[in-house]
Amino acid sequence: FLWADAKVRALRRCEQIKNNGKKAEYNKIFREINARDRKDLTRKIAPLKPAANSVLLDTSYIDIEQAFNAINKIILK
Repeated sequence: FLWADAKVRALRRCEQIKNNGKKAEYNKIFREINARDRKDLTRKIAPLKPAANSVLLDTSYIDIEQAFNAINKIILK
């Protein structure tokens, strides 16, 4: 189950938008991510939550290559 801190995800999204030559407002993006997370986690049908036997991988402070390598290690166990 991949996860990252909302602050980190907002920063990543801001950078992605800026790299595409557009303006990005961190606070707005952060609020939107939090609202979406709250909605996803609390919906009645199929709320977003890790399965009982899942492995949580926090990708907050690792890059995509490190995440890939961590997933590979989990799969190959």
